[in-house]
Amino acid sequence: MMLGSQSFHAPLRNWYQYYFDRYKKERERQRPIDFSTFCPPYEPGLVSVVLPVYNGERHLAEAIKSILKQSYKNFELIIVNDGSTDSSPTIIEEFAKRDKRIKVIHQKNQKLPKSLSNGFRIARGEFLTWTSDDNRLKASCLEKLVSCLKRHPDWDMTYANMDIIGEDGKILKNSDWYCNYQVPPGSGHVHLPEDPHELNVWPNQYIGASFLYRAKVAALLRDYSPYRFTIEDYDYFMQINEFFKIRHADFTETIYEYRFHGTSLTSREKELQILKHREYLMVFDDFRRDFNLTPVWWIFDGDEKSTKIAELIANLKECANDCGDLIADYKRWSPESLPTLWFPCVYVKIASNRGELAAPPEEHLPINTTKVLVVLDDEALMSKDVDPAWDLCLAFNGASKVRTLLPYQGWHRVGKAEDILGASEILCRKKEFEALEREIFEPSKPMCRYSIVICTYKRTHILDRAISAAFEQDFPKDDFEIIVVNNDPDNELNEFIKDLQIRYPKEKYTSLRLVQCPFKGLSHARNAGISQARGEVVCFLDDDALPDSNWLKEIDRAYNQINDVGLVGGKILVKLPEKCPPWLEERALVYWSHFDPHYKDITITDNWWEFPWGANWTAKRQALLEIGGFRCRYGRKGNDFGGGEELLAGCLIHRLGYKVAINPKAVVTHHIDPDRLNKEHVKKTIKSALLVNYRLQTDLYMPRWMDAKEAARKTGSWTKDLITYFRLSPFKRLEVKSNIGAHLALLKLIAQDYKNRAKTPG
Repeated sequence: MMLGSQSFHAPLRNWYQYYFDRYKKERERQRPIDFSTFCPPYEPGLVSVVLPVYNGERHLAEAIKSILKQSYKNFELIIVNDGSTDSSPTIIEEFAKRDKRIKVIHQKNQKLPKSLSNGFRIARGEFLTWTSDDNRLKASCLEKLVSCLKRHPDWDMTYANMDIIGEDGKILKNSDWYCNYQVPPGSGHVHLPEDPHELNVWPNQYIGASFLYRAKVAALLRDYSPYRFTIEDYDYFMQINEFFKIRHADFTETIYEYRFHGTSLTSREKELQILKHREYLMVFDDFRRDFNLTPVWWIFDGDEKSTKIAELIANLKECANDCGDLIADYKRWSPESLPTLWFPCVYVKIASNRGELAAPPEEHLPINTTKVLVVLDDEALMSKDVDPAWDLCLAFNGASKVRTLLPYQGWHRVGKAEDILGASEILCRKKEFEALEREIFEPSKPMCRYSIVICTYKRTHILDRAISAAFEQDFPKDDFEIIVVNNDPDNELNEFIKDLQIRYPKEKYTSLRLVQCPFKGLSHARNAGISQARGEVVCFLDDDALPDSNWLKEIDRAYNQINDVGLVGGKILVKLPEKCPPWLEERALVYWSHFDPHYKDITITDNWWEFPWGANWTAKRQALLEIGGFRCRYGRKGNDFGGGEELLAGCLIHRLGYKVAINPKAVVTHHIDPDRLNKEHVKKTIKSALLVNYRLQTDLYMPRWMDAKEAARKTGSWTKDLITYFRLSPFKRLEVKSNIGAHLALLKLIAQDYKNRAKTPG
């Protein structure tokens, strides 16, 4: 009884902690990998400390001395001089002459993220950390952090408390910095939060500067992002938290001294727009967590005449299937027909001889494929003679000693098929993050104004109509393209597209392209369209929706008329078939995506409930890239009526400062298939809309207004209609029953969330 009482009255985790905990649990459910046998090539017990320096002469000597005075002696200090123009290079070289543990890199100025990456690329330690040229480590810092990770072999990173000091090196008392974390208040002793579940969802980098992580983290996450200057550490720690286990140190002692002064990056927060960059990072990291729950496309290759290789490939395929991933028959499609972004693809080659090690990977692979080379318990094969195109080299049941000459590349030991998949999958995700960041910060030049994307799944009988209507736009033909995204791997649509090009004049269909998306789901398909779009603006049409001839012209008018607009929607009119069920009322058309905002002309809206959705939705490609595209855990998948992906994307685009507009003169007519005009469709649509709306709130995309009290009130309101049930119209009866059932399902979900929030985080 006592245990039950304690559990019942346990404090609820806040929604930020709960949101991230749900992500972690879902990821662990999909990919239960412990990495117990994964081991990169490192020197056991060695700590690699990277010290980036740019014009740090004022405090540099103090920083270096604090490292050299560590009670833990087994370390290497990698100092990266980032093009300093003061006396920093001289100070560095003087210390390096006196201590062989110091390695020095002199480079042209590349800023902090690249300096860190260049340092860690040559690190040899089992444990890794970095520090700044104006901070100090207390003498026991490394010893305590190493001991903590050794006590907790399942932890991948730990962080500890610190003191804040001023320009003079003395404790900074009564400071506003970290004021909520100082224990006692005003003391300058900072005790950081112990629960890392808010790190990724609440904008607060509370890991601090005293931390240590294992070599396997760097082996898979690799470089710091060159695009995240001033928040590069926050960005990296977020990724560690997504894939690995971060925990606060198991001691409270402060072991690091963090200095505040006028030229520190932290003190220049407004000048460097750190808060703005952090907001963009929060949105991008939300994409990463969604993307980390999507399937992977695996390509396994090896000489299956060998019994061992055949057995390993069979085990790999079984593990991939258990994770819900896809095994690719990759030669079915040309690489050019597959997306280059949002497409996690891994090629695993099991090598059996030295010739295969020296050879490059298979050429006929999708762009951005992660290429993994595996050898089976044969150390004679492990050498530095590996083609540089391989991204990861794994020794199955072998040693992890030999390093290649390339950064991060060496023979990583694995002992289980699950660890081959786990290591490869994380590296693949990381490469996809980098590819999308490059497209955001170094965007390719648009080749036309608009890309019209039509996603389809087993509906070629209506697709012809939609494509023709799109091409009949009263708009310059050389300023838009049409992309058909095929979301049905069993029907490649190649013959269908060829037939169109035969039946119609060639000049009409020169800008028609086909993109294959083997990952099922509307959000996956839409992201594939964004990936391959060459237009400045991406316009999404349903395959059963026909735009008016002036539709694109009206969309263009909205983008030209409003500065900083990122999203424009229009009117959706439902076209019913000749024969309709007798119970159908005109007001029911909203359940088939009817959208008539009743504006007279172009209108800007700041309210999420007025944002456009459905079959008439357009956005600037740059804005879509910045938010990370559509969230794939939302959106319709086959008979799953879940939606909300357009509303969610609109909220994120608006959050980044773009304007959202609706032009009622941009009209699309939605032709409804007679098979969809049934009561089950209405019932499922009402239920999914309510539950998706609630999940959008608990996933922190919209303000929370639906709680148990409000859900119960709504249920009661609909229940009152039962008194006059038989006097209601047939459609009203259907609506009442559907809403009562939907709200009861919502109450059940709210109760489950309450119960889960009371549990200890995973």
